[in-house]
Amino acid sequence: MTAHNAAYVATTQRKPRAPISPLPETGFARLPIVAPAAGVAGSTIWLWVRKGKFPRPVKVSERVTAWRVEDVREWMVNPQAWQAANVRGAQ
Repeated sequence: MTAHNAAYVATTQRKPRAPISPLPETGFARLPIVAPAAGVAGSTIWLWVRKGKFPRPVKVSERVTAWRVEDVREWMVNPQAWQAANVRGAQ
């Protein structure tokens, strides 16, 4: 490997991402916090919301959607029990 190639490789390697902050105790959390806390991708969260398998988010403002942390924590304790307690028709 030449010096030029080594410099190119060094500048193109991905930098490690900052760790995602943990789910707060209360309040609201947006998708970049909720999805890792649930252990799935954001697209899976939206799929589960549509199927009634995950809590619905709330609109905080016109362009901001977030989940109540209490709802997500309740789901995390027992997803099946949460789903059974929050049955709604498929949409």
